[in-house]
Amino acid sequence: WKGDIQMVKAFDSSTRLYLTAAYLTRRFPEGSSAQASDPYTEDSESASGSIQRQFFSRSMLVAAGGSLARIHGLVDSTAWSLNSSVSWKIGKLDLSVGANAYASDTDGLASVSTRRSDQYYYIRLRREFF
Repeated sequence: WKGDIQMVKAFDSSTRLYLTAAYLTRRFPEGSSAQASDPYTEDSESASGSIQRQFFSRSMLVAAGGSLARIHGLVDSTAWSLNSSVSWKIGKLDLSVGANAYASDTDGLASVSTRRSDQYYYIRLRREFF
């Protein structure tokens, strides 16, 4: 079966919250390949959320969010991400700074195992000339 839920909430004219969650169960009564010919079930769930807030007459936006996803079956996998940013428009100048991070972990058939993670940070400066 499958279930999804989504929520959007405006706390006031400058603050918004977004949330989602999902669940899915899939059954494979005859397997799914030559390597996995026995019946099995795969469950997956995910959740994500973010919040945004505007300041200084909407010239600055601060945002943060994240997500988590899991799969349980022949392959077990977990992944997550986090992100944040600040954008500020001052006249013709646009400044943005932010950070992102993610990681994933997978274990499966034939002892397949992977782990991966990464982070990056950025600063962006733009100027309108005309």
